[in-house]
Amino acid sequence: MHLPFARSESSRRLSGFLPALAAALVPVALLAGLYAAQGVAPFGPNSLFFGDMDGQYSHFLASFSELFGRGAFYTWHKALGGEALSWAAYYLFSPFNFLVLLFPTSQLPTAVTLLTLTKAGCAGLSMQLFLRRRAGSRLSVPLSWAWALSGYLLGFSQNIMWMDALIALPLIAWGIRRILEGRSPWLYLVSLAAGILCCYYIGWMLCLYSLLYFVCGLAAGDAAGRKLRVSVRFALASLLAGGLNAWVLLPVAGALGQGKAQAAMEWGFSTNFSLPQLLGQLFAGAYPAGQDTNTLPLVFCGTLPLVLAALFFFRPGALRPKLAAGGLLACLLLSFWLRTPDLIWHGFQSPSWFNYRYSFLFIFTLLELAALGGKGFAERLPAVRQFASAGAVALLLACAWGFGVVSGWAAVLTLCCLAAAALLLAMPRRRAAGLLAAFCLAAELTANGWSSLEAFEPSSSTLPQLTKQWQSTVEELSAQAPSARMQLTEGGQNTPFLLGYNGLSHYSSSYSQTTYELLRALGCTGTSGWMAWSDGLTQSAASLLGLRWQLSGTASGQWQQQDDVWENPCALPLVVAAADIESERLALDRPFDNLNQIYSTLLGEDAGILHPIEAGPSVQSMEAGADGLHYTATGENAALHFSLTAPVSGVLYASFPVYDQYCGADVFVNGEVAGQTLLQQENGTVCLGQVQAGQTITVELRPQDDTLSLGGWSFAVEDSQALATACTRLQQQSLQVAEFAPGLVRGTIRVPEGCTALFTSIPAEPGWQVLVDGETVAPETAWDALLTVQITPGEHLVTLRFTPAGLGLGTAVSLCSLGAAATWLAARRLGHTAQKAPRSSQKTL
Repeated sequence: MHLPFARSESSRRLSGFLPALAAALVPVALLAGLYAAQGVAPFGPNSLFFGDMDGQYSHFLASFSELFGRGAFYTWHKALGGEALSWAAYYLFSPFNFLVLLFPTSQLPTAVTLLTLTKAGCAGLSMQLFLRRRAGSRLSVPLSWAWALSGYLLGFSQNIMWMDALIALPLIAWGIRRILEGRSPWLYLVSLAAGILCCYYIGWMLCLYSLLYFVCGLAAGDAAGRKLRVSVRFALASLLAGGLNAWVLLPVAGALGQGKAQAAMEWGFSTNFSLPQLLGQLFAGAYPAGQDTNTLPLVFCGTLPLVLAALFFFRPGALRPKLAAGGLLACLLLSFWLRTPDLIWHGFQSPSWFNYRYSFLFIFTLLELAALGGKGFAERLPAVRQFASAGAVALLLACAWGFGVVSGWAAVLTLCCLAAAALLLAMPRRRAAGLLAAFCLAAELTANGWSSLEAFEPSSSTLPQLTKQWQSTVEELSAQAPSARMQLTEGGQNTPFLLGYNGLSHYSSSYSQTTYELLRALGCTGTSGWMAWSDGLTQSAASLLGLRWQLSGTASGQWQQQDDVWENPCALPLVVAAADIESERLALDRPFDNLNQIYSTLLGEDAGILHPIEAGPSVQSMEAGADGLHYTATGENAALHFSLTAPVSGVLYASFPVYDQYCGADVFVNGEVAGQTLLQQENGTVCLGQVQAGQTITVELRPQDDTLSLGGWSFAVEDSQALATACTRLQQQSLQVAEFAPGLVRGTIRVPEGCTALFTSIPAEPGWQVLVDGETVAPETAWDALLTVQITPGEHLVTLRFTPAGLGLGTAVSLCSLGAAATWLAARRLGHTAQKAPRSSQKTL
């Protein structure tokens, strides 16, 4: 007797499960097909490592396992060392990254493909769950495909950590709808807290949009009669979501304030682009992000969603919801167009390279309106209203074609999809029409995906080869001296993370500006945001920074070569006793004077390592500007000539600070190419070769273009013997490290008479605690960048321990927020129980 009912219940559950399954698996299948066609791993030799995925995220993912322990708070892999929480929160806190642990580093291209597919599928699933409850299940599946394969996901796919926001946002919006309906706030609280934690940078955009979305709901009349109550509930849930993440937010905000947050803002009322240009972004073939710094907002999600969203406004019904939705769309469009609101969305920072990172919010709003517009299928609308939406999209396409912002193939494809949408409008109850529209949408999304991948030009990654060639060497050298530094001269700035060594180079949004300025002042190559190794670095600078090994490349001076590994016998240990230290910041354009000053201060006497050569240029076929630093070519063979006479025997170095990234020069020594090019990205010291005392050398700078802008010039000869003598003395009074870990150095040191301080090559960041013989000693700063501490002669036990500044306060706030959330939950449950009790008593009576 119960069998028919059981079948009916089973069928009902299956009907709810299959749409969710289709929403998740169809985008995965389509995207996997695109990757297979492009030969992306595991389907071929290519990878998704283009742009920042190649230079940053892939290397960071390789070190994901280091987050389980002290590695979450400090790392020795970035620019001499630095706090790690901001780096981890910025790039690695997605729970999907645990998939990486299933693959060896050499198989990371395959792991990243799997990560991307998994996140796309989960994005489609979360969107389908939201749309099904928001507007019914009929269109939730194809619209979820448009979300999971939108222009944003494909264009920003290399920024894999941002994709978590596409999973979190539908759940956040669903939670807000529940609050507006007077129901539980827990879905909103938990999903917003997870969104902030998993994608720290995009989390700000999720918070700001949540506020706008809630206000839009109030304006639409979705909380009639209970505005105050739901507003308080929304505000409290929002504060608790932020408070639960305070253990991350407070330390990370402080850390970013030392680097990225120091960048100057460009406020104003200027516009970012011409409005007609935005029309082309609504259709397939929009240029993907990462290929051009002036990329327009990536808002493509298909033709069918555009038609249905327009139908929402043409349907009969209350005016308030339409005005509220139109206001939200207008707010996002104005944010794209105007400079100031665009900066606000980007956390009051000018985005570097990837513009309009919040454009997924526009897509989400459009798809929600499309789902609501699809409700009109159940209504008998006049033909004029039905086809006005398709006509509006056709008008947009015509305008885009007229302005030349849409390609021919994209226009033809859009017309085909527009015809399918019109057929669906004409026969909304015919399943064949719905299937045709869904098929056309899938084809359109696939075609746009192919166009995006073609623009990125997937190619094979060098990461597996680097790992195979150098991993065992790095492990062997690290076992010899765990606290020593090394540097691979190939593979990008983040190979220390990839191979797990203590390095000098780094490139990310998490950096210390004072550390970068110190490295540049010593002759390293870099600009704001990244620091790179240069073959022209003096051995005195490498020794001071504790660089013991150079992997690959060439080295000058007394480096000892064995195969492709160069060892520096002059490298200083991490901590040495010094005669004195100074606190003043070093000048950026005087690396040789800076090195002499540091060594002489540490030794308490003139070290005599770098011998300067005073020289001015003779100008050939160039006209000098008023400041004598900017030159314009006036004829052929334009060049600056320097005639130098070596005061001692040694290695000759030059420094030519270049601050214009578009104006470079080639360096020649005695008519031969020196092997280095001057550019803003390669502005470190230049090695000009071995010289003998009294030898005369001619150095030429030949501009690559018609102009050349220099920050100055200086030359010096490094006395290798004097360097060896100075470093040997400092090495003899160094810390004998007994324990070395991320953010922890412990050992003993015998401080000789005449020494008053411990000098370290560790960046001085807030959070370091210094113990000398068990007693806390206030840390100080050497040359405004490096950690140092005052000490007395004798034998001492020294401990250096790092804890992120703000972690204690942030943890306390998070625990209080957790307690408040638990109390709130308990109070609501007690309230519900109390409400049910009288009803139960009444039924009993």
